[in-house]
Amino acid sequence: MYRVLVDFLDMQDGKRLYKAGDKYPRKGLNPPSKRIEALLNGEKSSNNLLGKKLIERVETERKPPKKKAEVAKDANAV
Repeated sequence: MYRVLVDFLDMQDGKRLYKAGDKYPRKGLNPPSKRIEALLNGEKSSNNLLGKKLIERVETERKPPKKKAEVAKDANAV
């Protein structure tokens, strides 16, 4: 997952406005890896007309898997 650093219009997504702090890409959009790299690195190209770093990679928090006792407790609660 990525976080938007600077407001920008995504010309490759129907001029969608991404604001600083938004998640990128939106649900249902799978941009090519070249597009992601250009937005991450700030390289001016057809994939990043502004030539600025527009997104940053964000580590997603993963919850640890439930232990068997927790699963059984949850099943009994229903």
